[in-house]
Amino acid sequence: TIIFNFSINALPRLPVSPSGDSFVWTIGLLIISNIFMTFAWYGHLKNHKDSSLWIVILASWGIAFFEYCFQVPANRWGAQAGFSTAQLKTAQEVITLAIFVLFSVTYLGEPLKWNYLVGFAFVAIGAFFVFSLGKRRLRLAPLFKPLGDITGIPQSRSLVD
Repeated sequence: TIIFNFSINALPRLPVSPSGDSFVWTIGLLIISNIFMTFAWYGHLKNHKDSSLWIVILASWGIAFFEYCFQVPANRWGAQAGFSTAQLKTAQEVITLAIFVLFSVTYLGEPLKWNYLVGFAFVAIGAFFVFSLGKRRLRLAPLFKPLGDITGIPQSRSLVD
């Protein structure tokens, strides 16, 4: 029997967090990771439509490995810098859409239609709410003002603290 003796300490150590601006590092790594993932998921649709599916899957896994090499540090450093997991996921989705638009238009040669842009705009609006209101508490009292005192909700002039 062969015993596989492997120590995680034998691997080169990555820094716990990057030097410099953590926001820039996080976003930069998310951009790089999404480039790899976009090619892993969609790259075969241009020149490998007739390739065997299992070969395409293995090739995609090979490309996706590099995506993880950037995504995992981006999430770890982003969390250490104070991003919530919802903010990290939202940033990743916005970046994914931006890269996908560039990829589908330039690499795949697909047209960018107006309804795609509207859908992406709604995602951007969602990102605005995740990032800009993340540290504020939403007040719904003004919405229920017509109900008067029966709600027990204190009245406020602002929707946001």
